[in-house]
Amino acid sequence: MIDSGTSTHVTSMRDVFCSYTSGEFGDVKLAYKGVLKCVGLGDVNLEMSNGTKLTLKDVKHVPDIQLNLFSVAKLCDEGYNSLFSKDS
Repeated sequence: MIDSGTSTHVTSMRDVFCSYTSGEFGDVKLAYKGVLKCVGLGDVNLEMSNGTKLTLKDVKHVPDIQLNLFSVAKLCDEGYNSLFSKDS
């Protein structure tokens, strides 16, 4: 899920990381479920439906999170642009 309210990329899926470091990397605070532990950090390679490849850096591994969250703010910091529109 692309999230304009989160400050970091987060996933529960350990197997999607192309680089990974285990450890305690703090907590992730969620509006709907309190606080969850981050047990690892790494990079995730994605391939979009149009064939574009994207590497998400410093993705937090949070086993108990129910959704993958991709931070709009973090992507913008890395030089990507975002556009939200009711027209597709």
